[in-house]
Amino acid sequence: MRNIHKYLGLFLFPIIFLLVCSGIVLNHRKQFSKFDVSRSILPDSYKYSNWNYGFFKNGLPLDSNRILLYGTEGVWISNRDSVISECNQGIDPNADQRKIHRIIRTSNNQIFAISSYHLYRFKMGEMQWAKVDLPESEDLFIDIESKADTLVILSRSNYYVGLVNDQQQKLSFTVHDLHPTTKYERQHSLFKFIWDLHSGSLWGITGRIVIDIIGLLFLFISFSGFMIWLYKKTIKRNKSNNRSLKDVRKRFAWYYKYHDKWGYWLLIPFMIITISGTSLRPPFLLFVANSSIAPIPGTNMESENKWKDLLRAIRYDKYNNSWLIYTSDGMYEFKNLWTSERISRLNTPPISVMGLNVMEQINEDEWIIGSFSGLYIWNKTFETYYDALNNNIEAQSYGLPFSNNQVSGLVFYNNEQTILFDYNNGASTIESKNGFIKMPDKYKTRPMSLWNLSLEIHTGRIVTFLGIMTLLIPCILGITIIIIIIILISGWKISKLKCFIRSATSYIKKVYK
Repeated sequence: MRNIHKYLGLFLFPIIFLLVCSGIVLNHRKQFSKFDVSRSILPDSYKYSNWNYGFFKNGLPLDSNRILLYGTEGVWISNRDSVISECNQGIDPNADQRKIHRIIRTSNNQIFAISSYHLYRFKMGEMQWAKVDLPESEDLFIDIESKADTLVILSRSNYYVGLVNDQQQKLSFTVHDLHPTTKYERQHSLFKFIWDLHSGSLWGITGRIVIDIIGLLFLFISFSGFMIWLYKKTIKRNKSNNRSLKDVRKRFAWYYKYHDKWGYWLLIPFMIITISGTSLRPPFLLFVANSSIAPIPGTNMESENKWKDLLRAIRYDKYNNSWLIYTSDGMYEFKNLWTSERISRLNTPPISVMGLNVMEQINEDEWIIGSFSGLYIWNKTFETYYDALNNNIEAQSYGLPFSNNQVSGLVFYNNEQTILFDYNNGASTIESKNGFIKMPDKYKTRPMSLWNLSLEIHTGRIVTFLGIMTLLIPCILGITIIIIIIILISGWKISKLKCFIRSATSYIKKVYK
């Protein structure tokens, strides 16, 4: 058992180092949002090809000849001559801050774009973007919509309302909570609960810092185990030279003491973090992806804002004069957004737990809905849908959070083509007449945000050379770490049993003497 503990620990030390460091970055996205990593040093599977990985998500016609394309790499302009050029002047250049969620045009012909961190207004004459001040928010911004001269910005927990006119250079926004009716009882996604438990976000910034500290202690325990192994080998090799071993023995004793001490006190937190992390990836993800739980008292789930960290997308239904808000709990319709008048939950096509990527209105009743679960035509009135890519066959529900068509974007290009963007395979033309513009090789290695790289490392997807087995890496690592924790617990119990036997033997000897 001791050898199993030792050699598994030595094997897992570099892996634990990567998991802890990447986990800390994931826990503090805003603080690390200005750090990038070149894709040239990453595996080939992380290099862009055919505009994949969300390079483009959607587009907005700029005029009769040009269209603004946007997505992970910011904003680009394409014209009828099939030329695509970058249009990111004024937008923060870092990869995480450059990502644009949506661009809209207001009724008075002003163009706005929303990223995770900023709102931008497009200056047509200068062909550049200008930041628009928004109230401070701990949340990330995720969507934008307009109705007449009203601009609505959506974050994960609130919405921001501002009025737009031609003369107004500086916009003023007010922050609002989305209030449910008294009959509404919110259920929380079990996936989100486990995610927040794993990261510590269940208790806000305090919880995240506590998890960071536990992670660093976990790293120390792993490192100290390596040093104990190293010093022990050094001591065995140099038994004859006691003077030179004096400092080595002291350091060995120090590492051994705190390895044992912190390993004992942090066994339960280690188990919680490990098991929760393993549950967020296949195959265990299948059991939690579509489940929900009631709010837990004493956590962020018990908030006065009943929609805290649930909001994901907003659209205005211009035909029915209502607002559609997609949340991690599903799709809801509001007759009046400002007073939260009439709330109803709508039956939608399958939408991946990874998020909603396409939501466009076709006519009075129908919408296009796209995610990693596929692309669907949704009839909002009758709450029915069918697969848009499979000859109108009725949609099937998927056990996994993704399908064969991992839709990351959709662009109606020059009213002539519909370009579908698959996350892995990139651009394809639905009409199959002409292919989309070929991506120049110089764009393949554009920088990747440190946060996204940390996500790839933390989930195990970075080991892409293993193919489909990549999905099982986090599960295998989690099970391995759980085995080590079980060994530690059993080792602690054996140690206690040995102490008890020694004490009992000593006591018996004294009595009989």
